[in-house]
Amino acid sequence: TGAGRARVDPLRRRASARQLCPRPRLMLAALKKAILDVRTQWLKESESDRKPQLATVVRLGTDCSGLDAPIFAARELGWTFKQLFASEISPTASLWIQAQGQSEFLYNDMLDPPRDLSELLAGNSLDGYIAGFPCQPFSRQSTCRKGFKDTRSQVFVGVLDSIRQAKPSWAVLENVRGLLSFRKEVLEHMQHHKLLDLYVSIWLPLCPSELGQPHRRPRLYMILIRKDVCVCRNRSEVTSLVARLGKGVKASLPVSDFLDFLDTDSDGPALEDPPRKNCLAAKWREQHAAIRKRIHVSQPLRPPEGLLSEREHSTAELHLAMTKQELPLVMDVSQSLGRVPSSTSSLPCLTTSSKPLLVRTTSDVRFLTMRELLRFQGFPLQHVVMPAALSDRALGFHVGNSMHVPCVGLAMLIAWSMTSTSQSVASWLPGPESPLYFQWTDQGLTEEALHQQGKKCKGASSRSAAAKTKRKRA
Repeated sequence: TGAGRARVDPLRRRASARQLCPRPRLMLAALKKAILDVRTQWLKESESDRKPQLATVVRLGTDCSGLDAPIFAARELGWTFKQLFASEISPTASLWIQAQGQSEFLYNDMLDPPRDLSELLAGNSLDGYIAGFPCQPFSRQSTCRKGFKDTRSQVFVGVLDSIRQAKPSWAVLENVRGLLSFRKEVLEHMQHHKLLDLYVSIWLPLCPSELGQPHRRPRLYMILIRKDVCVCRNRSEVTSLVARLGKGVKASLPVSDFLDFLDTDSDGPALEDPPRKNCLAAKWREQHAAIRKRIHVSQPLRPPEGLLSEREHSTAELHLAMTKQELPLVMDVSQSLGRVPSSTSSLPCLTTSSKPLLVRTTSDVRFLTMRELLRFQGFPLQHVVMPAALSDRALGFHVGNSMHVPCVGLAMLIAWSMTSTSQSVASWLPGPESPLYFQWTDQGLTEEALHQQGKKCKGASSRSAAAKTKRKRA
């Protein structure tokens, strides 16, 4: 995928007769049952005669839609839903959205020209709004992390303006956890749009591995629930209900094995182009040669001819020798030797240029297929419509940029369960309220102080900056 050679693969091949991994519907159905059971019990114990009704037809809108993971999640949750609009600036991702045939209206660019969602909705209320705005300005992995000085951060401002216009009952915003380093600016923008007055804000870090899935993709989900339709009457009730929901989710999580997500009859994707020559060959050659003088490669890697470039082959071989991990494992050979993520039990976090290499033995080596990558991201392959004009290289890019279907599905489920179709009798304090921040623990979800998270992130950022300065001086 990405900068490497394209892979001819996947959804165009006949699916394996056996469903290898737990279907997202089965997982999300279990989480839905657990959350609704907790909700019912919590309302009974809240010493109130409230009987808030859930929306039976969920009207959704998505921005920065990509592969539209939230819509697949809604389908797997068994919701009756309508997708009123989507937006996607990438032509290839737009092909995907159109092929799925769910969105009634597709914007090319949510910012230009300026749009009026109230005109599009034409009096129809919006239940849920989901957006995964660009992460590059906030990611710790980015080499040019500029935060809100990056022009791409204006998409986040546009997302907030969309919420202000549409006033959905709930919203879910997804980004990297590095966004916590910029929490002060995030809150300033949210308050500028008066969202902290109108919405309860819950910040929830989620990773597939915390849901029993063999995939590392840590993300921050910001859940907004409009106060006038929230089943909770005050902030302490929100804390109580979210903690109970987390406990119910934790108890109902299925456990999945990494190997169950792989196609048993696959030799990996076919290669369309020969491996490219590395323009920085001298640099990596010198580095690898120096390392080979210090360590002994006892088991040379013997991949199929033409599978790996020379740099990829050397990187994979040295990484195995240096880490001495057991096989099988998967590693991302798109990274340089010192940055290669690998694991024997889960898929490392995918990026838009990831090249996940599966090593079962030193001679049984292949890249993961698009089917497998979509499966790791939680997409229900039996419901995917593959556009003929979408290349595998483009698909790989978008898979690495997508939300994880069960994770965003859980965030949507929590938001939906905390709302009612009728106005609530709330006792919220007037004016803005700071977000509630939760962390996953062995018991479920536990509230933590958001300002402490900011300090942790700020410290990490400062250490990173100090390290860069030290290297420059050296």
